[in-house]
Amino acid sequence: MLTIEQRAARAAKKRNRKIAQAYPLFADQFAVSVESQVERLKAQDVEAAQHLERHRKFDEMQFALGMKYREIAKSEMQENVWQDLENRYQRIFGKRDISGQAAFLADWWHCALRDNNSAWLQNNCPMSEWHALEVYQRAGRCPCCGRKLFLSTEQKKPEYKQRGFIHSK
Repeated sequence: MLTIEQRAARAAKKRNRKIAQAYPLFADQFAVSVESQVERLKAQDVEAAQHLERHRKFDEMQFALGMKYREIAKSEMQENVWQDLENRYQRIFGKRDISGQAAFLADWWHCALRDNNSAWLQNNCPMSEWHALEVYQRAGRCPCCGRKLFLSTEQKKPEYKQRGFIHSK
């Protein structure tokens, strides 16, 4: 593993070479120093560590959500249906290392709840405020919870028959 100074020297050399190729007359004026690259790389390393920490926290949150959905599915579904879904999940994802991929767990059990018309999911739909929107009502179902949606009477538009160019009497 390279030290920060070695990485900075490489970065400065590469950047200076690109500047010299692009602007040969001004290469010495636009040249970057190793010290400036050290500062840039340190800031980049801090940002990368923060990014990885956000991913780790998100993964933990998705794992907890997936386990919550799994327990709700177990309590709401018939035992044989739930066991079939659990067996399929283990066959598809069981041999993998799920670290960093807990969203698969949450998505699997969320889809299982949605596809089996879970009353819990329909009552706790994260998109419930969107159920009143006409675009979802025209689709007929909420894409998140699977609840059937109907157009309200004030939103129904009159249907017009298309008339031909030649009108018959």
